[in-house]
Amino acid sequence: MLSRSAESVLLAVRPDGFTPQAFRWHGELVRVLTVEGVRTYGTERRFRIRTTGGRFELSFHSDAGLWYVLRGPTRLGRALCLLDSMPRYALPVWRRRAYRRALTGRGKASGGGKNADGLALV
Repeated sequence: MLSRSAESVLLAVRPDGFTPQAFRWHGELVRVLTVEGVRTYGTERRFRIRTTGGRFELSFHSDAGLWYVLRGPTRLGRALCLLDSMPRYALPVWRRRAYRRALTGRGKASGGGKNADGLALV
């Protein structure tokens, strides 16, 4: 059963013909990153999906062949997605292992390493 806020959408399906790949919502193309879950209610399939803009719940009515957005992302969901998409920075230089090795003098390039001292290339 459709809720009053359900919106009809144009949707592109993945090559398997079962899961959504992208859809147009409020004039914007929204790409599906992952499908988190699928539930069936008679002839209706509901997909809980994750996009870069948040989580959506899409509904497919197989008897009519129509797709609907049942739930769009909330403000909190959008904020969490923005935090997830922020770039992750590397450790500061003084916290990296390579920097510590350079300070202590360990890890210098030698003639083949610790275990290859008695070996020769032929």
